[in-house]
Amino acid sequence: MRAAIKGAFDTMKEELDDHREAINENSNEISANYEFLVQLDNKIDKLSERIDNMQLSIDEATGKTQRKIELTRTEQRVFLFLYTLPEKISPEMITEKLGMKVEQVTEVIKNLITKGVSLIQEFHDNVAYISLERGFREKHAKENLVKLDTSVLLEELQIVKNRVTI
Repeated sequence: MRAAIKGAFDTMKEELDDHREAINENSNEISANYEFLVQLDNKIDKLSERIDNMQLSIDEATGKTQRKIELTRTEQRVFLFLYTLPEKISPEMITEKLGMKVEQVTEVIKNLITKGVSLIQEFHDNVAYISLERGFREKHAKENLVKLDTSVLLEELQIVKNRVTI
């Protein structure tokens, strides 16, 4: 009986050794594949960078510049309002400040996003809050991405001035 048990354990030991060897071989293969994927990813990053540089060169050579985002007067008012606010604001607060209907503000926000204005929408306690994405705000400040009508700017400045003096 002892010999039978010893034989069974020896068989199990051989099977476990075979299994361990297979696992080690698979681990080595996985490691080699991972290293290959890392190298491939680095090469893709370099290619992407080269393509971006080539596109910039082509744009400069052809005089092609980034198109400005064109907005309606109402969209410009909401954009300017969001642009001048450092914090998030709810659409209801925008309606209150700009004297618009909630549905109109909601539609304008959708239009701004569709036209390429980067807005961030967050929910707190089931209330939506909107803000202009910081990177977009900085890029607009440098490159004037959104085409703004000076009459809208002057109207909004007058509204802000009236709010401050009241």
